[in-house]
Amino acid sequence: MKGPSDYSRRLHLLFNRWRAELASDGCKFVRDGIIGGEREWQSSNPRILFLAKEPNDRGEILRHCGHDLRRLFRKPAVFSGHRRTFEKNLGRWAYGLHNAMADTRHSFGEADRDQNSYRALLRSAIINLKKTPGGGQSTELEIRNHTRRSRRLMMEQINLMSPTVVICCGTFRFIHEFVTGFPRDAQPGAWRWHENILWIAQCHPSARASPYEMYSRLVITYQRAQRFPISPA
Repeated sequence: MKGPSDYSRRLHLLFNRWRAELASDGCKFVRDGIIGGEREWQSSNPRILFLAKEPNDRGEILRHCGHDLRRLFRKPAVFSGHRRTFEKNLGRWAYGLHNAMADTRHSFGEADRDQNSYRALLRSAIINLKKTPGGGQSTELEIRNHTRRSRRLMMEQINLMSPTVVICCGTFRFIHEFVTGFPRDAQPGAWRWHENILWIAQCHPSARASPYEMYSRLVITYQRAQRFPISPA
C-alpha cells in the first residue's frame, strides 16, 4: 500500500471514475474503504477487508452521513435510528482475527465488548460490490452483473489497500468466477489463497444465526488457513 496521502489521492480519483461509469446513478455513489486511520490500517496484522454486497439505506441514513459508509461506521452514535448489527458483527470478527485464540468461547466474550469490537472495526476496511444503495432488495443477478461490470475498478480499490485477508460477507457466490476460484456453491468456512491474499467465505453479518457460531467458524477457518498456505483442492 502507498503512503496515506497517496492512498487518499488515488482513491479519490478512482471514485470519480467509478461515479462517471455509473452515469445517472453516480449521484447515489456510496464511498467505502479503510474505516479508521490509514496508519492504523497499515500497521494492522492482519489487514482485514470485508467484502459486502451493497449499502443499505434504511431511513435515508446514507444521506445523513454524506453517502460515506466509513463515516457512518466511525461515528455510529451521531446517526440516530441506525441499526448497528451489521458493523457490530464486523467488529467482533475483526477482533477475533486480530486476536485469534484457540479458545473461541473466551475470545468471543472479549470481542463482544463494545469498545473492543469498535476499535477492531476502525482497524479494518469495507468494500461493497455495488456502490449504490439497494436496501437489501437487489436481486442476485443485479449484484452479479454489477460485479462483472465493475470488476476492474473493484480490484483497483482492493489493490490500493493491500489487504492480507478478505472476508466475503455473503459475496463469495458473486466473485467466484472473477477472482478467487471458489466453487459456485462454496459455503461459509471455505477459503482460498489468491495472490498472497487469504479469501474466506463467510455469511452475511446480519444473518439470522448465532453471533457466537458465526464468529467461531470464521476464527477457526482463519487459523486453519494460516496452517495450510495452499488452497484446498
